[in-house]
Amino acid sequence: MAGKRMFSMKICDSDAFLDMPMSTQCLYFHLNMRADDDGFIGNPRKIMKFIGASEDDLKLLIAKRFVLVFEDSGVIVIKHWRMHNTISKNRYHETQYVDEKSMLRLKENNAYTFDEGEEINDVRCIEQSTRQSKTQQRRNIDEQKTDSGLGLGLGLDLDLETPLDSLRSSKEFSSEQDSDPCEKEQIGKNDVPEETIEVEEEQTVDASELAQELKEHSLDISVEEIVNEYNRVCTDLPTVQKISKKRRDKVKARLKAYSVAEIYKAFDKASSSSFLCGKTSDWKANFDWFFENDNNLLKVLEGNYDNRVPKPKNSFNSFDQRSYDMKELESKLINNSG
Repeated sequence: MAGKRMFSMKICDSDAFLDMPMSTQCLYFHLNMRADDDGFIGNPRKIMKFIGASEDDLKLLIAKRFVLVFEDSGVIVIKHWRMHNTISKNRYHETQYVDEKSMLRLKENNAYTFDEGEEINDVRCIEQSTRQSKTQQRRNIDEQKTDSGLGLGLGLDLDLETPLDSLRSSKEFSSEQDSDPCEKEQIGKNDVPEETIEVEEEQTVDASELAQELKEHSLDISVEEIVNEYNRVCTDLPTVQKISKKRRDKVKARLKAYSVAEIYKAFDKASSSSFLCGKTSDWKANFDWFFENDNNLLKVLEGNYDNRVPKPKNSFNSFDQRSYDMKELESKLINNSG
């Protein structure tokens, strides 16, 4: 598996992608970074746990068809993998999930699909990139040159930092410029150096740095969303007025152990708890109590503070007691005895 991946701005800059939460976008980048050379991931939930993503993030990626899932094996594949990445033949290693790969087809835009499409042909699809072919071409040219070749007018040595203006003024350069086809390929396009042309034609994104930035940014956004959810759900508890640095750090620490969905579930359970809402005593929970440590959230999720249902009365002697009028009963006894 390669250590570098690329992303197509056609996908990452689309409204469908940008409308997703930052945590979902972050998960998408991490899945791409850890996919094999065909875009398959066999351990998506391990990656989710590692970055603190929730099950809802993966479900959203599946629902929006950014990833395709194989129900039987649990393996997923990046739908637009071949739009993102071009891998050279000498570095390509086929996925181990060959059975899942055989179920896929390619659309005209090189996106994976389960529906009708072209059969995947690695010989045609996995080709050397323009950058790699140009680099190899340059190496082959350089192998045929020597340091003295420049003075003899045999070609332009790209490894030497020689000003182009001085070369144009030299007789050797001008006499050989029209005769050497290699120099025509190297000096064309308004005399822009080949390195600059490659950058303009092929823009890449440092995925690891981007994913890390997205992860940090998603945590900041998650804190804001968590506070808003707490104020919305826990109406019987003290409202959070300000997010201090200490509070932010506490929430981020808890996000390493709990997903956002689990925290929201704890808020829902707490809002129904008479004890946590202060209805059975003078004490009540607050926002800081939830995130003081990992145990408080765990106890809420496990139901330790759920309202207790009163136990039913013993069925024995549960019938209504008879009521007697003692004076009437005494009168009847006297009359019967007489």
